[in-house]
Amino acid sequence: MDSEAVAERESWAKARWPAILNERAAPQRARRTARRLLVEEVLVTNVSGLLPSQVTDDNWIYADSPAVSEADLSRTGKWLVFVPARQVDRWWALIRLATEQGRLGISAKAATARHNDLATSRRTKLICAYTRDWQDQSDVRRVLRQLRGIGVTSRLSYKTNEATVSGVYGAGSAIYVSQPGSAEFEDRGQRVRSPVTAARRHS
Repeated sequence: MDSEAVAERESWAKARWPAILNERAAPQRARRTARRLLVEEVLVTNVSGLLPSQVTDDNWIYADSPAVSEADLSRTGKWLVFVPARQVDRWWALIRLATEQGRLGISAKAATARHNDLATSRRTKLICAYTRDWQDQSDVRRVLRQLRGIGVTSRLSYKTNEATVSGVYGAGSAIYVSQPGSAEFEDRGQRVRSPVTAARRHS
């Protein structure tokens, strides 16, 4: 590992491990957090297979859960996780592992190093965590809470796969929104129809 990668890894760790620095104030919680994050760091460091930053011949890299074959693709949706581009490999390692172990949704994908005209910024990369049915709010919530549990604290939007296939992007395309750090979400659409149907009615 080169010096730049080591420096970036240390910077990322410091940003994610504030509880460790406050061990005197909350020793038991800090020790539990330190153990969990140490395990995560070992998993990230020893992850096998290609990482997003290593892929240049495809826009996405994928991971599937054991239950992916049971999914009806017409009903799927995904949480959109935007991460700093320099940290995408680490976040992907965590999300991929949780997906393959069946702790997240049916599948996941991460944006790679290949240029994508649909990308909104060169400074961020998108990771999608798919759920089997966008109308199954309890499962959508479960996956959200798992994302929060592995350290994702940013504002998150949830979009149906139908909306993506139909070319619905940008403002108003998310059916659910979770505010920073929240384990709950706001329902931004009618539960009886997808955002695509709503968009068609107003077109």
